[in-house]
Amino acid sequence: MRTTLLAALILAASPVSGWAAPSATASAVQAPARASPPRGSSWSFGILGDNRDDPDSVFPAIVQRIHADADLVFVLHLGDMVRNGGESQLRLFLKISAPIRGCFFPAIGNHEVRRDKDRRDFKAALGLKSTSYSFTYRNVHIAVIDDASQEFSDGVLNWLRADLETHKKGLNGIERVFVAMHIPPEGYGVATHVEGDKAARFDTGSRALLELLRAYSVDAIFAGHVHGAQTVDVTGGPRLVISGAAGAPQGWTSTPMYGYHRVTVSGAETRVDFVEVNNDQHAPVTSASSHQATCPVIDSTYGG
Repeated sequence: MRTTLLAALILAASPVSGWAAPSATASAVQAPARASPPRGSSWSFGILGDNRDDPDSVFPAIVQRIHADADLVFVLHLGDMVRNGGESQLRLFLKISAPIRGCFFPAIGNHEVRRDKDRRDFKAALGLKSTSYSFTYRNVHIAVIDDASQEFSDGVLNWLRADLETHKKGLNGIERVFVAMHIPPEGYGVATHVEGDKAARFDTGSRALLELLRAYSVDAIFAGHVHGAQTVDVTGGPRLVISGAAGAPQGWTSTPMYGYHRVTVSGAETRVDFVEVNNDQHAPVTSASSHQATCPVIDSTYGG
């Protein structure tokens, strides 16, 4: 990856929020590694989601901007990479996203799951053993869970509980814990589009999930599904960061806002910035960093 964060990128990054948080050789897809920050310094990772359809052809520009952001240790994609799942669409996604898949951790979205075999195709294409998994980098632990079928199953919740118990804050240097998924849980006032006979089950699962996350003082949920960028706070937490602005239709507005989020961990604070990208903004590439890092290792997996 690259040595400097371009001045244009810095100017484009408008702060969404920041908050004070309480007091590696394999990846989902292996490729050339990103630069490693000196221990004790701040470090950053990228999150994005929902690039499917891409009516304004902005996703390639977002990929190039992330590629030029040398400070990002890894990238977390929150799902809905394709419209209807399947191998051919996933191949196209992999081709377009290749510049950012050095350290790349995906969550599966509902648009990736249309047939029984779609989860198998997704895992094969993205190099995953499971669609629910976790990993740790420095002082941060991240669990990625599969809720693409519009439910928080007992199996996933039981696995998540065990994973959070194993990776508690204060244990083995972990100071912050995040949980990522495609569909945000109920309780935040955002549209989950879960209807019919699944709605009651999703609501019950959401309440169980939030109870679990609060019990383990999880700092934030990262989710897509909603085609936009926002943060939501509720009493008792955790904070919800919606990053679903990587190209999917934003039909409710005549001026869509596309881009990705940049999460920076520094001391006792975690800062989240939204980097807005237009389809005519293709960041130039600078020289490669002399520092090389290994991608975080996937610690544990569950089913899927």
